[in-house]
Amino acid sequence: MASARKNDSQPPEAPEGADELTAVRPVRRRFRHPSGIRELPRIEQKIRRAETLLATLPANHPKRRLLELAIVRRDETILDAVTAALDSER
Repeated sequence: MASARKNDSQPPEAPEGADELTAVRPVRRRFRHPSGIRELPRIEQKIRRAETLLATLPANHPKRRLLELAIVRRDETILDAVTAALDSER
């Protein structure tokens, strides 16, 4: 019975074309609009908007530091929340 068992210490051989399955995906390029205008990815649009808002905030504003951290971390959720809160204050 023991001789009928497979040797599990050896990894299974990779099938043909395994390199394609495990290859690193290429970097996504920016979407080019049919009119030829480049469109920024959604996170980039949000970061630019946040930077614009940040420039208008006073240095002692309570949400300023949070917005700065969201930009640095590229945290889309916090960017959305803080920009929405700042928009409602105006």
